[in-house]
Amino acid sequence: MVVKFSSIWPAALRRLLTVLLMAASLAILACSFCQAQTVDGPPISTDRPSVATGPVLVPVHSLQFENGIGWTAIKSANSGDGSETEVRFGLTNRVELQAYVPNMNWAGGIPGVRFNDFAIGTKLKIGSDKQSWPVAIQPSLSFPTGSAELTSGGVDPTILFATQRNLPRDFQFGASASLTSQSNNGAPRVAQSQLAFGLGWCVNPKTCFELEEAPFFSTAQDSNGTTTDGSMTLGISPRAQLDMAIGTTVTNGDRAVFAIFGYSFRFDHLFAGNHRSRTPYTTVPSTITTAAPRISR
Repeated sequence: MVVKFSSIWPAALRRLLTVLLMAASLAILACSFCQAQTVDGPPISTDRPSVATGPVLVPVHSLQFENGIGWTAIKSANSGDGSETEVRFGLTNRVELQAYVPNMNWAGGIPGVRFNDFAIGTKLKIGSDKQSWPVAIQPSLSFPTGSAELTSGGVDPTILFATQRNLPRDFQFGASASLTSQSNNGAPRVAQSQLAFGLGWCVNPKTCFELEEAPFFSTAQDSNGTTTDGSMTLGISPRAQLDMAIGTTVTNGDRAVFAIFGYSFRFDHLFAGNHRSRTPYTTVPSTITTAAPRISR
């Protein structure tokens, strides 16, 4: 599916859609500040803005929205995307439900807005919270709901493993690895793998930085490369966070430069009265990709 706009106003309409989407999300964000100021849950911890996904779950019966916009430049061509929304719900202390809203993509010089596929998944915590290397497993499925240029054309399973280690002087090391069986519009399926390694440091409990290297591999031709990025997260309240990242993605010699900006917020105690979560909190962002794709297609 491709949404085509008038040839006279395509850029203006794309900007209007983006502004409206941002306004709606910011309105929900403002509502998150209307909750009681007494916070008995952990501060917000997100899966964005970098490629790696961490093992931390959202608190039980909490609903978290992670959103952003991105800009990418490759060979003098510019493109953008939004709202990069991931919705996370804490089902139990060890199980989290996830949904990835179809992302809106647009490119300079190409009329119309395109959408990628919808996906659902879960994050499962493995082992004790006291482990030096906590581990989470994250299976997911994507469905062919996107535009013809972006959809894989089939239902694609992914399995991801994530871990993290606290280091001295407020440093943390995080890593994740994923494997995807991707449809190929009638051709044989393609196997794709994404690795990510990040070193984070928190200046204080609200402000953290991370450097990351994330190589990706594929059985498809000309689809191997790596993403290198630096990111920052800033907690603006116990339930809200801003983030940004800049970096490059190199795919078989072709280099793309990207920048992403995000905002995330959380609603606590849904359907649970005064339930108190025991989910641990980490001050370093354990994050997920947005503007820079995990695997180049």
